[in-house]
Amino acid sequence: MGTKRRRTGLFRLLMLELVCLIALIIVTGAVLMKQHRADERLNAAVMLHHTSLGLADQLRHSSDDLTRMVRTYAATGDPRYKEFFYEILNIRDGKTPRPKHYDYIYWDFKMAEPAESSDVSGEAISLHKLMTRAGFSDEELLLLAEAQERSDRLVKLEETAMNAMSGRFPDKDGEFTIEKDPDRASALQLLFSKDYHQAKQEIMTPINEFLMVSDKRASGMLTSAQHDTHLLSLTLSVLLSCLLVAMTLFMWTGYCHYKRHTADLRESEGRFRATFEQAAMGIAHVSLEGRFLRINDKFCDIVGYKQDEMLAMSLQDVTDADLTQVSQMLKEDAGKFSVTERHLRKNGETIWVSLMVSMLRDEGGAPSGFIAVMEDTTERKRLRLERDRILETSQDLICTAGTDGYFKYVNPAWTSMGYTEKELLSKPFLTFIHPDDQEKTVAEVEKLAKGEPTVNFVNRYVDKEGRIHSLEWRATTIPDSGLILAIARDITKRQEASAERDALRDDIAHMSRVNAMGELSASLAHELNQPLGAILSNAQAAVRFMAMDPPDLDEVRDALVDIVDDDKRAGEIMRRLRQMVRDSVSEYELCNMRELIADVKALVRGEWTLHHIGVHTHLTTTVPDVMCDRVQIQQVILNLLTNAIEAMKEVPRDDRHMGITLSMEGSEFVKVAVRDSGAGLDADKIASVFEPFYSTKESGMGMGLAISRKIIERHGGKLWVESSPETETVFRFTLPCKGSSET
Repeated sequence: MGTKRRRTGLFRLLMLELVCLIALIIVTGAVLMKQHRADERLNAAVMLHHTSLGLADQLRHSSDDLTRMVRTYAATGDPRYKEFFYEILNIRDGKTPRPKHYDYIYWDFKMAEPAESSDVSGEAISLHKLMTRAGFSDEELLLLAEAQERSDRLVKLEETAMNAMSGRFPDKDGEFTIEKDPDRASALQLLFSKDYHQAKQEIMTPINEFLMVSDKRASGMLTSAQHDTHLLSLTLSVLLSCLLVAMTLFMWTGYCHYKRHTADLRESEGRFRATFEQAAMGIAHVSLEGRFLRINDKFCDIVGYKQDEMLAMSLQDVTDADLTQVSQMLKEDAGKFSVTERHLRKNGETIWVSLMVSMLRDEGGAPSGFIAVMEDTTERKRLRLERDRILETSQDLICTAGTDGYFKYVNPAWTSMGYTEKELLSKPFLTFIHPDDQEKTVAEVEKLAKGEPTVNFVNRYVDKEGRIHSLEWRATTIPDSGLILAIARDITKRQEASAERDALRDDIAHMSRVNAMGELSASLAHELNQPLGAILSNAQAAVRFMAMDPPDLDEVRDALVDIVDDDKRAGEIMRRLRQMVRDSVSEYELCNMRELIADVKALVRGEWTLHHIGVHTHLTTTVPDVMCDRVQIQQVILNLLTNAIEAMKEVPRDDRHMGITLSMEGSEFVKVAVRDSGAGLDADKIASVFEPFYSTKESGMGMGLAISRKIIERHGGKLWVESSPETETVFRFTLPCKGSSET
């Protein structure tokens, strides 16, 4: 798990670095594009500056060439120079195509070698259009237009001089209509006049201003482009450095990832090898021809051959399985097959094995071999047979049932119900349940479906002859099957025996109460003699008062009232006596523990008096009522009190003390304690005092405390004793309060 996490973390780091590298490459590409555009702007600025200089120079040179041609014509009278003049003018105005190599020395070659310099192959475009096409600003174009306009005015002066050479002079409208003799002197005077030079200089003024404006604009563009280029170069250097670092990190991380991947592959191969060699099942790699290529030790252990022997054998040699299924598997592309069979090992021992053969495929999907997995199932087979034998011979009723309400399996013990297996499986299981128990059985099945196991659930089944059987169930759901596994035990005879045992226990308890009353006969006689004697005395007194003359009726009335009270007292003693000795079924009711203790005290008060025992009673008034059988709890209290009286018979009179306390034990139990100052009990006697037929009295039956403990436990409480030799003995018992979980 840790290796996988490390490999995943390294792969994520590699992907992050790859993303960063791609981002750097994209940013670097964007910067390179900006660098290219900056270089283009720089080149454009240089070209603009060069173009502005070239066009301004052309304008200046064209003016100079025109001046040179017209002056030469005026000086020599050679008509070629006049033709050159107009050719220059036509080229400048776009009327004649520009020569291919038209620069400032063009006319020098033209004048020297006229025939060789006539290479008219360019575009017919005026100088003004060239200026407009160059992309100059409006200010620059205005300056160039002004320069050309002044050049055109100068051309007019030059044309005037050339017309003077031809004998034509301007009229008042400026038209050359006046013809005279050619006047070269006038022409030369005009061409070298102050006005001509002034006009020549005026052409250069806007050209110089144009050059200044153009130079300023080009310089600004050049400076901006150079600044941008510098910044982009620095940015590009940083990006290239980052890119180099990122590529280095990426390559290093990739190398680490490769090393980790290689190590993981080696580790995975090692785990596979260890798994293959140490697997709990036999594994073999088999060729398409059925020959063993690789076998683990477990496979060899199962079949009983050594590895070198196995490598010389085929799969068919060690199994009885029909390997034609392998060919069929190849044809049908089934992928695998499995079989369970008996196998004869090399030493002749017969075992059961489970063999599964799976197909291996290469990267192209073509079959390349098989993986054979063999497992020794002999022990599993034995356990399955043992399980089946237990199911077949078990006296418990074992079954599986579905949530659809039908049995899916019943073991032979179910035939004790008189039904055949077919009859049990063909009907809903509620059919066999007593009608009064069907509803609670359905509720229990619903609880099972929710995952709550069933423990000690009892319902009644009716067999084929109509007899009722009480079954005690334990059941649970079988995971992922939708089935319930249940085991039932017929407890009908056990319930009958338990009922007989309870009846016998009640008889013994009744006998115990009768015996207790017999032991109290002397004190009961004493208790009854008192009210009976008082009744006799009061009756005799009433007779005497009636015999008086006149009769004393007030005294007679008082005597009769005393007779009634003494009669009630004797009747109450007899009622308590009858209640203790009556043989009746258990009746649970809410009882006040103070009243129960008071009733029992009234029965044994005579014994205390006869044996000179001092009694101390502390009964808490806040004790809640208890749900119990009044007679049985009174029997327990009576048994503890009579035992305490018996334990103090050998103690000197002044040392005979008994204590009765009633208190709470926690918040859910009432506790009663009976304390005596007798001789105490040894440890071995404490361990045996609650056993049946064990008694410390010479004439005792040994059943009183055993019955008392059983009564208290049936009420959900506990009875115990605390004592040691020569110290007091305390018997304590607890009962659950009304409404507690134990009630």
